[in-house]
Amino acid sequence: MWAGVQQDRRSGVERRTARHIQLSLPIRIRCDSPGLQFVEVTRTLTASRDGASFISKHPLREGMTLSVAVPYSEGDSMLWEKRARVVRAQSKDGDNEVGIEFLH
Repeated sequence: MWAGVQQDRRSGVERRTARHIQLSLPIRIRCDSPGLQFVEVTRTLTASRDGASFISKHPLREGMTLSVAVPYSEGDSMLWEKRARVVRAQSKDGDNEVGIEFLH
């Protein structure tokens, strides 16, 4: 179980600890994993204080660590990157739907 999920006391089903909302924000993903290095700009599908989801052209896997900037603005000199871990990655129509948890 990852940090953004807790078991519901009544049903035992895993539930997110923060409410995710549908929100389309520009996001920059930077991956420096062995065998997979890239920088990609895309948009969030959902976001919360603990994480986000987005579509990626790259084959990310659960457990990978990324650097993300959200909201992203090209040319922003005060850009702040957060570390995040991939908690969900599903192939969908040739793209990859990815869920991340921000690391503190």
